[in-house]
Amino acid sequence: MNILNPDGDRISTTGSNSDSKNCDRPSILQYNTYSPLKESYSMYITIYSDGASRRNPGPAGAGAVLLDEQGNVLNKVCKYLGETTNNQAEYQAAILGLETALEMGATRVQLRADSELMVKQLLGQYRVKKPELKPLYDQVKSLLNQFESYAPPQHVRRADNALADAEANRAIDEYTP
Repeated sequence: MNILNPDGDRISTTGSNSDSKNCDRPSILQYNTYSPLKESYSMYITIYSDGASRRNPGPAGAGAVLLDEQGNVLNKVCKYLGETTNNQAEYQAAILGLETALEMGATRVQLRADSELMVKQLLGQYRVKKPELKPLYDQVKSLLNQFESYAPPQHVRRADNALADAEANRAIDEYTP
């Protein structure tokens, strides 16, 4: 699979970490392939996020993959969300990715997602009409403002977001009531 690095160049992600732990309901599965940076330099992370909901609303999961400036996978996270809509899951995935980037010590980020609705809402091109999305939108905006800087959220093709999609679906598949 190919995805884009922060400069917009295609990179290969074959050979990335594929741990097989479960995504349990109360916890978040993380593939920690990073060591927290204590240095005082700027850390740029690209976050690919995706939410999945089966039957909309239905069982849902959130997934995010965090890359360094060279396109190396630093971390993969997923979380089972319970019953929710796909749009809510998309926002939850962005929140999961942004919170993970903050925990990792990122100072600059770019959020990339295949949800055109969410990205256009975050860019101010669409209004947030659904009352259930407004608090999630506010939370994403608040998280973005906790970084020194961030690039505008970017819409990516679904094919370029396959790793995050796999994490969102993994959260649903591995959930056991």
